[in-house]
Amino acid sequence: MNDYMAKEKKKDLKEPLNGPNSSITETKGINIIRDNDVHMSKMVDNKIVTAKFNYINFLPLNIMNQLSRMQNIYFLIVSWMQTIRAISISAGKAVQAWPTIGVMILSMLKDFYEDRKRHINDAEENNQIASVYNETK
Repeated sequence: MNDYMAKEKKKDLKEPLNGPNSSITETKGINIIRDNDVHMSKMVDNKIVTAKFNYINFLPLNIMNQLSRMQNIYFLIVSWMQTIRAISISAGKAVQAWPTIGVMILSMLKDFYEDRKRHINDAEENNQIASVYNETK
């Protein structure tokens, strides 16, 4: 880093967050850690999240995901058309609906299993010990 960049960096520094003896100083939204006495509530959250769903939004988002696939929409339309007696060869019973719903449920279970593995891997990664840059050394 040249002298100009060092001067600009010092110019960007604001007052420490908790007073002059604080261990954290903010520079344009980035925290610089001064020593090991760090208040974690002032740190930027940098946890890794690769999971697509959480337990609250899994069902609605996964149903939307299943219905965004053209093959599922096609077979649901065919199932609906089977309920119209005039054009149905199944006496108005939607016999195609059960296999279609079964395939959708199996896909949902697969998505749940894969997303659960992502949550476990995210938790392992986020709980690892990390090195912290110390500017004073």
